[in-house]
Amino acid sequence: MSDARYTGPFSATGPLVGGPAATPDGEEASLAQRLRATLSTLFASPHKTGRIARPAASDETRARIWALVFCALVLIAFNGIAAWQLRTDYRAGLTQAQSHVAAMARALAGDTALATIGREAFAARVAALDLRPGMRVTLERAGTAPPVTDNGAIEARSVIAGSTRQVAVSLPVRSALADWYTTLPFHLVLMAGASFFICVLGGGLVRQIERKTAADIALKDSEQRFELAFAGARCGIWDWDLGAGRLYWSAPMFALLGERPRAARLSSEQVMAYVHPDDRHILQEVEDSVRRGTLGYDTTFRLRHSSGDWIWVRAKGQIWRGLTASTQRLVGIAIDITEQKQAEARERMANLRLRDAVESSSEAFALWDNQGHLIMANDKFRAFHRIKPETLPANPTARDLDLRTAEGELLLPGRIGADGSDKREVKLPGGRWLHLSERRMRDGSIVSIGTDITALKHQESELMRRGEVLADTVTDLESSRQKLQTQATQLVQLAEKYAAAKTRAEGASRAKSEFLANMSHELRTPLNAIIGFSEIMQNQLFGPLGAAKYKDYASDINASGQHLLAVINDILDMSKIEAGKMSLDLSEFDINDAVTETLRMVSGRAENSQVALVAKPADVPAIVADKRGVKQVLLNLLSNGVKFTPSGGEVVVDVAHDADDERISIRVTDTGIGIDAADLAKLGRPFEQVDTNYLKAHEGTGLGLALSRSIVELHGGTLEISSTPGEGTAVTVSLPLTARQPAAKSATA
Repeated sequence: MSDARYTGPFSATGPLVGGPAATPDGEEASLAQRLRATLSTLFASPHKTGRIARPAASDETRARIWALVFCALVLIAFNGIAAWQLRTDYRAGLTQAQSHVAAMARALAGDTALATIGREAFAARVAALDLRPGMRVTLERAGTAPPVTDNGAIEARSVIAGSTRQVAVSLPVRSALADWYTTLPFHLVLMAGASFFICVLGGGLVRQIERKTAADIALKDSEQRFELAFAGARCGIWDWDLGAGRLYWSAPMFALLGERPRAARLSSEQVMAYVHPDDRHILQEVEDSVRRGTLGYDTTFRLRHSSGDWIWVRAKGQIWRGLTASTQRLVGIAIDITEQKQAEARERMANLRLRDAVESSSEAFALWDNQGHLIMANDKFRAFHRIKPETLPANPTARDLDLRTAEGELLLPGRIGADGSDKREVKLPGGRWLHLSERRMRDGSIVSIGTDITALKHQESELMRRGEVLADTVTDLESSRQKLQTQATQLVQLAEKYAAAKTRAEGASRAKSEFLANMSHELRTPLNAIIGFSEIMQNQLFGPLGAAKYKDYASDINASGQHLLAVINDILDMSKIEAGKMSLDLSEFDINDAVTETLRMVSGRAENSQVALVAKPADVPAIVADKRGVKQVLLNLLSNGVKFTPSGGEVVVDVAHDADDERISIRVTDTGIGIDAADLAKLGRPFEQVDTNYLKAHEGTGLGLALSRSIVELHGGTLEISSTPGEGTAVTVSLPLTARQPAAKSATA
């Protein structure tokens, strides 16, 4: 019989901690103590120690505590599992060593030869065995008790059968647990590293919580500043969810209405209860327009104040479709414009009072703006100048009203003298005399006041007549009077010449207009018939013509008629432009679309001439211009490029945008024959063509470039031509983004 036992110190912590034995209950108590100590250290007051400081009951403090508790639990759990694993490995090693020592003792005791051999022979036999390092095997008398030692060894004894001897096997614990002791430093380092990582993680979590809290505080402060700014500016924010039919009003919005500031979401019915009954259709119109695709809104309406009064607000914003296409919301601000509306009402009342005062004045009153347009005039002004109210145009000038003196001089406002005022006496065609007083205001407008001095002038005339009777006796005065009469005669002659020249100019203008109208009717009517009948013959609508040559003749007749009609149209357009009667049909369009349409119109001609057309569009804003006129300019330039470019060449159209000058430039470049520098000055004049053999082979009237230049200049643009003989020609057209109607020329001009 043999047994093996551990005779050294053994405990739950054992060599792991090198301390006294500990029970499982004691281990749990130790963990709780360490947790309390950790929390006490984290939340201890900076002035007092030895007790746990209670954090403030805030979200930040609670989040920080939970983060630290979580990290502490993870740290305790990890270290507890690691310690439990070390303890399990330690016990397993001891159990294995005890089994090995007991098996060795039983195996040796089973050899009956050991009962009779001496110690030297026993030692020799033991030396031949493969023993573990540190294991001792001795031969003792049966029943010998093991000595009491503290060397920590595992011992086993087994009595040899039929003998008074027993075999004693001893193995030190250090040798039995050599592998465990070898891996112990690694486990300790692993536990320390994991503990450090968890502590760092806990610190990071706490830091992240602090940052988030700081960000939340900053956001809250920003929102408060934002609401304070809106409240100070007397405006609020609203967010209208069209799908849900609910509106969000910010706190300043309620403050505008004199209610307790709060942020709330209201239903459409609740909002309509605030809106004036006469203005409720405005919100419905805003909602309908947004549903039709409008991107924003800007409207005014009245809201009910808590005092019972109505305040005017201006709602302005844009549509926000959210992250999904199904969401449609109107987001914007509402501004209190009650004071503005009241000021406008006061201004209207003041204007009415001013107009009443002006109308009740016995003097002629007129107010002109800095551009010379009449803003306001009273009945006396209209009566003195014989102006009928029903014939008064909008914003007329003195030229439009034909304000003239009896001598025909145009009474233009703004003849300011050196002292900043102008006082003069004028005689009107009806014989009435006015004393005109003008003064320029700070904004450039001019106030003109005319006082009727006809009676004074009659008295003055009588005095002058008497003076002339007296002056007859004075020779010097008579001579002066004769000179004055001579000058007056000359002035009358000049006036007569001016009237005659004016009459001739008006007659020439009428004759030119009549000639162009007659030519337009007399030439276009037969040309339309020629073109129409030639198309019928060309298409053989009423049957075959007979010989195939007739169809070619019909095609030639049609082409010639079309060409002649285009020439007539160009001549009429040039005449309209020169007469100042050409008006622009302004509209907004994309210049790239106009280029594409024009290229499509000349593509057939370019294909027949084997000339390549290249378009280089650009991302440019839309322009406001006469689209037909711009396309006519492009058609003339591209047609010239194709016409004067040999086979195998190309015509390139570039579009560019000058953001600084707010202009669009179109550059048409060809690889044609080019033009000499001396001939460039001729281009752009009506009926002017460069005299070259190549040009003589192509038909043309010389109106294309002249008409194009005139159309471009009507838009307020420029047309520039640069060319190199044998290399090609480049024509650059520069147009403003927004063209304006040209001022009409007068008949005398």
